[in-house]
Amino acid sequence: MFTGFKQERQYVQRTVSAFEHLVGLRMRNARAHGGVGNLRLPVTALSGGHPVAGEQAGFQDALWGFGMRYALASGVLAARSMLGGGDYDRAWRRAFGATQSASIVNRAIFGRLGNRGYRWLLRMQGRHGDARALLHRIYRPTLFRRLLLPWARWTYRSRRQDASCDHIDCECIWCRMGGHA
Repeated sequence: MFTGFKQERQYVQRTVSAFEHLVGLRMRNARAHGGVGNLRLPVTALSGGHPVAGEQAGFQDALWGFGMRYALASGVLAARSMLGGGDYDRAWRRAFGATQSASIVNRAIFGRLGNRGYRWLLRMQGRHGDARALLHRIYRPTLFRRLLLPWARWTYRSRRQDASCDHIDCECIWCRMGGHA
C-alpha cells in the first residue's frame, strides 16, 4: 500500500471522528471525497486568443479561496483590453500578479505550518485589531515572497495528467503539460 493511501485513510478517520464529536451524529460507511482546486499562476489569461477572467483564468486567492474580487477586476481589465486593444496579460500582471504570487507563497507557508500558522495569524489579528491592515501586510509582495515563489510553485505542482488532453495550448488546471503551477 502506498504511503499516500495510508495517510488519506488516517485523514478520513480523523475527519469522521471530529465530525461525530462536534455534531453528535454517527457516520456509517464514510468515504473520502474531494475535487480539483484551481490553484495556479497562469502564464497567460488568454484562451484561443480571447481574454478569460475570474477562476477560469486562475485568479483566485490560493490561501483563503476568495475569488470574487479577482473575477470583477479581471473582467473589467478584459473588457478594457478588448475595447481599447490593450494587452490583457500585461494589465492583470500589473494589477494583481504580485498579489497572486504572494497568495501561492502564503498557501505553501500556511500549509507547511498547519494549525500553528493559523493560530499565529489569529493572535496577530487580536493584536492588530484591523484585519484589513493585517491581510495587506501578509499579501505585500516582498523580496522574501519572491524568493519563496519557486518553492511554492514546486509544492503545488500538478501530480496529475489528463489523458484526454492534447497538450496543445493546454489550459487544463490539473495537467502537467500546462504552463502554470
